[in-house]
Amino acid sequence: MSLKHKILSLFILCSCVFCFCASSDTLDAGKNATLHNNLGINYLKENNYVGAIKEFQIAIQLNPKSQVTATYYYNLGMVYTRLRKYNDAKSCYEMALKINPLYFRYYVDTVKTYKALNILDKELKKHLKEKGNPLNDLYIGLIYIEQGKKSIGITTLDNFCANEPNLMITDGVRTYLNQMSKN
Repeated sequence: MSLKHKILSLFILCSCVFCFCASSDTLDAGKNATLHNNLGINYLKENNYVGAIKEFQIAIQLNPKSQVTATYYYNLGMVYTRLRKYNDAKSCYEMALKINPLYFRYYVDTVKTYKALNILDKELKKHLKEKGNPLNDLYIGLIYIEQGKKSIGITTLDNFCANEPNLMITDGVRTYLNQMSKN
């Protein structure tokens, strides 16, 4: 075999190896974000809040523009809530809602954060002014409940369910109302 053939064979072999490695080892930011989120959840379960914060932040950085990113923000908000960093928690919960406004648990925890920050009245006034969006009724009903005005809050949430029976979030609201009626 001539030197020319050997060099050509080596070039082809190297090209094949490079193509194989490139296709099988390509980084998938979404999968890596999920991995970091799962690590964050494990750290949270172990009360390792610094580790959890870092992992959730990495997950958000790796996959910032996806529906699942709302979950990462929500998880980060849970850590801040446990640390009583309520302003940070509020920001995270609001980002989660901005990305996915149809997950009821986000509203519940956002309103609990309002209570911790002692801004229920301020937020109620804000959401009463923004009545054009039916999702504001979720805030309003939950705020009333947190203020101890349970019957007004439940009525507001019931009306939401009656007016928006086909929204995905409505089942979550109904489940919440059923739990409220048992208490």
